[in-house]
Parts: sequence; C-alpha cells; structure tokens
Amino acid sequence: MSKKMEGAEVDERMLNTVYAWIRKSDEDKLDGMVHILQHLLQCYAARELDAGKTPLDSVIAAPAAEWPEKFEEIIAGGFGEEAFNKDLQQRMEKVVLNLPNGSYAQRVQAEYLKEVEDRGKDIYKAKEAAP
Repeated sequence: MSKKMEGAEVDERMLNTVYAWIRKSDEDKLDGMVHILQHLLQCYAARELDAGKTPLDSVIAAPAAEWPEKFEEIIAGGFGEEAFNKDLQQRMEKVVLNLPNGSYAQRVQAEYLKEVEDRGKDIYKAKEAAP
C-alpha cells in the first residue's frame, strides 16, 4: 500500500486539507468521497509506519482488507501476541514522542496503529479461543 504514496510529499497542510474535505464530504453525504479520502490517509500512515524490520510491517503495509490474511501469516510464522503488543507499543511511542503534539500526522498515524491494534487483538483472541 505504501507504494501508492511513494514519492508523494505529505505535510500538515495537506493532511489538514484532507480532513477538511472529509468533514465537508460527510456533511454533503458523499460517502464515496469520504471513503476515498480515508483510504488516502491510510496509505499515508502505512508509508510512514512501515519500517520493513518486523513481521508487523507486512500488516501495516497491506490494505486493511488484507489484514486478517497478513495476521494469519505472521502468527503462523511465530509472531505471537506478546511480540505484537511490544512492537505496536514501540511504534505508538515513536508516533507520540517524535511527531509534533496534536499534529495531523500524529493523529493519522496513531489512529492507524489503533486500528491495527484492535483488529490484531481480535484475531489473536479468536486464535486463542479456537480448539
């Protein structure tokens, strides 16, 4: 997914504009446009967060629709829930500590990591409950 954003320069102004267009599109009931703009933000977050160093990067770099499959692959490869939580925590700390507080960049990346966390926890919980 990050390849879609390769070479694109994204700054606070652009992120601010995207959020403004999301609000406007939502008010105007343009659900398709909201979806497109949200996908753009996901591509940006994936590009910024994909370090290419751990198994979690394969999830982060993939479109959200492919996350369950990617989680299955990394779990089968031995990437347990403890490693998942530790990796995610380290990334969240970097977002909080290295980006300007309250910036759109921080918000987008933190929201993306939170979504990865929520989906990942659900998948790990389901795996644990399976016989």
